[in-house]
Amino acid sequence: MKHRLFSAPIIGRVRAFTLIELLTVITVIALLIGLLVPIVAMVQRQAQVNRTRATVNAVALAIRLYGWESISVAIPGGSLRAYPAWDWNQDQRLDGHPEDDVPGITATGHPDYPLYSSGYRGFLDSVKPELPASAISKQGLVIDSWRNVLRIGHAARIYGGDSFGVWSRGPNQIDGSPTGTPSDDLISWGTR
Repeated sequence: MKHRLFSAPIIGRVRAFTLIELLTVITVIALLIGLLVPIVAMVQRQAQVNRTRATVNAVALAIRLYGWESISVAIPGGSLRAYPAWDWNQDQRLDGHPEDDVPGITATGHPDYPLYSSGYRGFLDSVKPELPASAISKQGLVIDSWRNVLRIGHAARIYGGDSFGVWSRGPNQIDGSPTGTPSDDLISWGTR
């Protein structure tokens, strides 16, 4: 008797998947998707962290190369007023255009009008760093991957070798970290 590898189909009868086979395939596909979802989320979060770290470092380098530490402006009465560079209103947010940061600054009676009339136009307009469009908000502020404005601080010997530090608060939007948890801040100094 000869054994044939393939048997001829029976005429009029079509081989179809059974309900058990279909459910098994659907279950395997669902398990694979279940395994991939956390991996995709982890990769997306790491991409946000890397994008923000690159933006923070690019801003810090641009400030370092530009070389300003403060902006001195003549105010009425003949004296000079020094504003910290890139944070003239000292809110620890990297400056945008003064008109967007403070309502009424274009009025001559405004206390910070001398800064505006001096030609200062904020970090982006003054330094013109090369940043991706995703790192700039509609208001002209430098933002992180979580759509929050980058921070800047000025102090001697606190931020490594620079007199300033640039940072993002990270996804939790809290400076530093709560007790017992690692900080998710992305900084321009050190190795965090």
